[in-house]
Amino acid sequence: MSRISLRKFLLLSTLWTGIFCNYVCYSIIAPFFPQLARKKGLNAVEYSMVFGAYSIAQVIFSMIAGKFLTKIGPKFIIVAGLFLTGGATVLFGCLEHSPQGRVFLALSIVIRMVEGAGFAAYLTSVLAIVVKSFPTNPGYYVGLTETVVTIGMITGPVIGSFLYVIGGYHTPFTVFGTLIILTSSVAVWTVSTDHDSQSGENSASLTVREYMRILKLPATILAMMCVTLNVVADAFILITLSDHLKQFSLHPLEIGCIYLCLFLSYSFSSPVAGKLADKWKLEYILQCIGSLILVVAFTLIGPIAFLPISPCVWLVTAGLLLKGLGAGPLISCSYSACLRFARQKGRFSEDFRTYSLVSSVISFCIPLGLGWTCNAEFDIYYFHIPHSIKFKSILFHRNED
Repeated sequence: MSRISLRKFLLLSTLWTGIFCNYVCYSIIAPFFPQLARKKGLNAVEYSMVFGAYSIAQVIFSMIAGKFLTKIGPKFIIVAGLFLTGGATVLFGCLEHSPQGRVFLALSIVIRMVEGAGFAAYLTSVLAIVVKSFPTNPGYYVGLTETVVTIGMITGPVIGSFLYVIGGYHTPFTVFGTLIILTSSVAVWTVSTDHDSQSGENSASLTVREYMRILKLPATILAMMCVTLNVVADAFILITLSDHLKQFSLHPLEIGCIYLCLFLSYSFSSPVAGKLADKWKLEYILQCIGSLILVVAFTLIGPIAFLPISPCVWLVTAGLLLKGLGAGPLISCSYSACLRFARQKGRFSEDFRTYSLVSSVISFCIPLGLGWTCNAEFDIYYFHIPHSIKFKSILFHRNED
């Protein structure tokens, strides 16, 4: 990382702490909540609605937050977003004391939607502030932000399980919810009001016309496809890989290490790809390379049916490493490519208004893939939808009984 001022260091530390805690909370819900939901009398269809509610709220409020980001100011949205997500996380940990049945379901959905809305507003503001603070290196710092996301996703289940063993269901949610609320208090001091300084037309809310302008740009369409499809690809791997690995009779620790290959390579490639894109303007080339790497990665993980190769552990491991390497350019380069094209070809001005537009578009795409994750996970594991099984058998070279 290049030398930065103490003020910007404290800003990044605060923003990344909020990102880390939120993604830890996102990753620890899946292992623990279904058990509680079944005790409260919910079936798989009902508690899958709780998971989907988070993504729905994110999709809706990422655009709403982006629209009013220039009018309200990012500092207020960051503080309010963190406070909402922290409070909702603490309340989610208190659901074990809720009445059973429909009351539990309604409370779960409402709390998750509040949490998703708060985090959508927070993430949109964070991306805009990061780019405004480092306008010459947007891809690099967006890539570093994605590295923080990866660390949160990796460590979340481990830390959550440890806290769950110590204090039960409510403990991980109470601990991280409290940390998020404390981070919102710190953000009051570290997020400067300079980010709110807008004048004239720049202080007005983003308009539908501006959104339509940026959505018509080829770079925006490409960026949205790259971000959304990459999240969907991750979803496919996370959902189906455990079944694919059963044929190797691996120890649970070995399976965990194989999963880590995906996250570790992504945490490395994301900032590196962003740095290369910022320095040499290679966003589109890196996006193409990343897409091709993903094709090779999925070919190896199966391996794909028409290749005369038998499945083995080292092929899966190599495929996951390549998947992580290919995913880095698809995320960090998508943001910088969309921003540069908007400024140079789309005739958008170099100001916070443009940063807010691009941030809301990118943050809108992430929950689209996450929503698919939730729905597909319950389809495969609880309902065994035939088309999902066929899709797995096409890619994964195995003989079905």
